[in-house]
Amino acid sequence: MSLLVGFMLGALPKIWPWKKIIIINGSEVGKNVSPFAYDGNPQIVLSVLLMCTGAFMLILMNRISLRK
Repeated sequence: MSLLVGFMLGALPKIWPWKKIIIINGSEVGKNVSPFAYDGNPQIVLSVLLMCTGAFMLILMNRISLRK
């Protein structure tokens, strides 16, 4: 379980949705920023809603698997 949690936390910077594009040596690089420091529409409500939906689905699948 610790290994899987480590993989998920390690992948988080790559899949982080709020990025600020900066140019370094002529190439564009995405720098992770806080949703509150994001220049565009951060859609925080939608993000929290999707996170809660995912957590609910995991809990539901766990309860269904324990019944069998």
